[in-house]
Amino acid sequence: HDPQGANAQMTGVLARYGAPTPRTGYEFRAKKNTVESIIDYRSAGVSTTVASETATTWLAGDVLLATVVGTSLTLRRNGTALLGPSTEASLSSGRVGIIIRDGTTLANTELNDFTIIAGGAFLSHTRNRLVSVLA
Repeated sequence: HDPQGANAQMTGVLARYGAPTPRTGYEFRAKKNTVESIIDYRSAGVSTTVASETATTWLAGDVLLATVVGTSLTLRRNGTALLGPSTEASLSSGRVGIIIRDGTTLANTELNDFTIIAGGAFLSHTRNRLVSVLA
C-alpha cells in the first residue's frame, strides 16, 4: 500500500530513520476516525508492512506509543498493544521523529502532545511547552 496516497490522513512515529533521502526506517501510524493501525518498514521509500490491524477505531485523545527494542517493534493505543511485538531486524540505529499527513481532510489528522525517548535523549512537547534533554 502507499501511505502517501492522495487521501492519506495519518499521524505517527518514525523510528530508526536514516537521512531524509532516501527514506529508510520504521513508521508506526494510525488514522483518526478509521480502523487502521500499521507498522511499516521503508527502504529507500518503498514500504513493506510489518504488522497491521483494522479492528480499532482511533479517536481524538488516543495515545499512540511506538516501542523499538532490539528487533522487536510494538505499537500501542492508550497503553494496550495493538501490534506486536513483531520482529524486524533490518535496522539497528537511526533517528526518531513524528509524521503527519493530512491528505484532503485535515480534521482526520491530529497531533497534540508528544514525547520521544531515544537512547539517552528525551524530547517532549505538551500544550505549547517544549522540553529537550540530551544525555
